[in-house]
Amino acid sequence: MVTRYLYLLVFSLIISTFGCDKNDNTQVDIEYPVVHGEIAGPSEDDYDFFIGLSYSDPQPADPDYKRFYVIISCTDTLQNLENIELLIQDQKIDLEYANYGGPDFYIAYFVLQYDESFNYMFTVNGSTTEIDLANVNELMIELPENLVKDQGLQLGWETKIDPMNTYIEGFQWSSMNELLYNYVENVPPEVRKFTMPPGWLWSDENTASRSLQVGIMNFTINNRVCVVMSDGIFRTYE
Repeated sequence: MVTRYLYLLVFSLIISTFGCDKNDNTQVDIEYPVVHGEIAGPSEDDYDFFIGLSYSDPQPADPDYKRFYVIISCTDTLQNLENIELLIQDQKIDLEYANYGGPDFYIAYFVLQYDESFNYMFTVNGSTTEIDLANVNELMIELPENLVKDQGLQLGWETKIDPMNTYIEGFQWSSMNELLYNYVENVPPEVRKFTMPPGWLWSDENTASRSLQVGIMNFTINNRVCVVMSDGIFRTYE
């Protein structure tokens, strides 16, 4: 399964914030998930509202326009996320409320004329914050069709303009789809390749499935509102 991809970015940021790096392999009882490393992105301590934007397939035939996916969430449980409005490039985004048994958030799919940067006008509870952020270019990458047991991976990708951050993740999941291990590596923005160690995917015999993720992003924070523009790819191997 290959997905493109924003919700996994939010998931990864949450894991990176609350996980801890457990390197003591001598302990008998392992507390899952075991998280090694964290994405070099915005810290939840610095914002209350999160706006994440990414490309969403299928893309329009007209190359001047792109299809996007946006998600808005709130990290402060004391804040009200009911009265919100989002404009991107002066276009009002038709937001849809969603909740999958966790925090409230809003999502939307829309088509917009592409530009090197976007202007965001975010209004919540009568307060408006304006933010400008450069867009990342689309990430061009193909993940392998299959994995070879106990072997690492050579990954390579292309993007026209260097992002603020590029990161690679490996996940190991239990048969109950619970996260066992999460490995993260950030690489310099100009880098276009990475060798994933075998241990990222093959360190636990209880692993039932494995996932890979490669992502790029730009981000900024103003008035405790964080905007992330990202692209990436995620694939799970059963």
